Amino acid sequence: MKKVHLIAAARPNFMKVAPLYHALEKTDWCKTRIVHTGQHYDVNMSDVFFRDLQLPKPHFHLNVGSGSHAEQTGGVMIAYEKVCLEDKPDCIVVVGDVNSTAACSMVGAKLWIPVVHLEAGLRSGDRSMPEEINRLVTDAIADVLWTPSEDADENLAREGVPADKIDRIGNIMIDSFEMLRERIEASDARDRLGLDVGRIRACDVAPAVECRCARNTATDRRCVAVDRGPDAGRVRRASAHDQEPEEFRPARPAVGR
Repeated sequence: MKKVHLIAAARPNFMKVAPLYHALEKTDWCKTRIVHTGQHYDVNMSDVFFRDLQLPKPHFHLNVGSGSHAEQTGGVMIAYEKVCLEDKPDCIVVVGDVNSTAACSMVGAKLWIPVVHLEAGLRSGDRSMPEEINRLVTDAIADVLWTPSEDADENLAREGVPADKIDRIGNIMIDSFEMLRERIEASDARDRLGLDVGRIRACDVAPAVECRCARNTATDRRCVAVDRGPDAGRVRRASAHDQEPEEFRPARPAVGR
């Protein structure tokens, strides 16, 4: 039986790994192992997602935590190489574009373990973004590239990637949504928050917006929310320093060791 490692590093990864994990668990040809690198470790950034997505406790937890890009990437490589040498996976599936994605891809490539990149081929064209560097590195060394869209295929073809390495599987976030559709539709969250769909479309109320990633927040270091309620037109500014992004917090032990 083949052994597959699914790399789960950060909040967006958990949502993409979940439908793949549940699908693989229904097969009889592989044994699936979740490897949590610990890049996101806070309860609200990790544990609640594993619970809501009905994922098991990670089979391996690297507990890497925060740090500079070099510290985080190097820490994941060192820790994950030890796991690979001990557990000997037949395949590694990495997800998205975080530091752990590139780090685990490099471990697999150097140990001659086939690497699959889920959500491959996405590009911003901006190499000042750490995520863009991670995408380029991962797609250059992965053996199989699972793309979400036609433009991702085109990006890879433009970079000279052979067509036989590219497999368009679609947007796995839709699978995550469908997996949770009943719970989402049964939730009263919209009513509690006053987010009536009709009122949002009519611009009577403003939807909640999350603005994250250093590329979007580091220049001005501020998050902006537009209030279209009683004080219509008023702009509220909240300093991002009130809640430092995960990447900039001091290192601390990971949750659920």
